[in-house]
Amino acid sequence: MATTLPDILQAPNMLGVVQAVKAGLPTKHLPPKLLGGAGITKAVTGDTFTRYKVSGSQKTARQAAYGAPSRGRTMTGISAGSGKTIYSSENVDMKAADVINLLSADNLQRQNMGEAEWSRMIAESVTLRQNHRVAAITSAFSLGHIYYDADGNLLPSSSNAVIDINYSIPSANVITAGASWATRTGSPGGVCSWKRIVCWSAGRHS
Repeated sequence: MATTLPDILQAPNMLGVVQAVKAGLPTKHLPPKLLGGAGITKAVTGDTFTRYKVSGSQKTARQAAYGAPSRGRTMTGISAGSGKTIYSSENVDMKAADVINLLSADNLQRQNMGEAEWSRMIAESVTLRQNHRVAAITSAFSLGHIYYDADGNLLPSSSNAVIDINYSIPSANVITAGASWATRTGSPGGVCSWKRIVCWSAGRHS
C-alpha cells in the first residue's frame, strides 16, 4: 500500500536520515567537543548566542596562623559575551519526475523511487552543512580567521574574501611553518615550539 506525501516528509523520517549521515571531511584533528553533541550544543533563537568563560587562576591561597580570623578573598567569576553563529541557507531544485513519483500514491514502486531521491538530497544537504562546520572551525584555529567570498563560499585564505571573521588571535599563537611544509627541516621543531607557547599562555605546561 502506498503512503501519502505527508507521511514521507514527516519529521521522524527526515531526522532518521539526518542522524545516519556522517560528515565528509575528516574530524580527527579537532577535539570532539568542538563539533557539539549531547550536553554541549545549545539551541538558540535567531543567529545570536551567549558564551560563558571561566577565568582560571595561577595565584595561591594566603598563609594564616591557625585559629586566626580568615582573610577576605574575591573569587574569580564567570564572564559572559555574545556572538553570531555562522548561518547557511540554500535551496535545490527537484526534478518534476521525482515530484510526480512522490505523489504517486497509487504506485508504491514509483513512490519509493521518489522517496529515495528525496532522502538522497537531504543526506547530501546535511553533509554539506557538516563539512561547512568542520572547515570553518579548522580555519579559525589554523588561520585565526574565517574567510568567505561574495557567494558565501568558505575560502582557504584572504584572497578574494569579502567577509572576514577575525578572532583576533595573537600572532604568536597562530601556527606557521619555520620552513617549507614540504620538507622535514624546521617543521617539527616549529610545531613543538608553537604548542609550548599556546600551553604556557593558558597556564599549562608540556
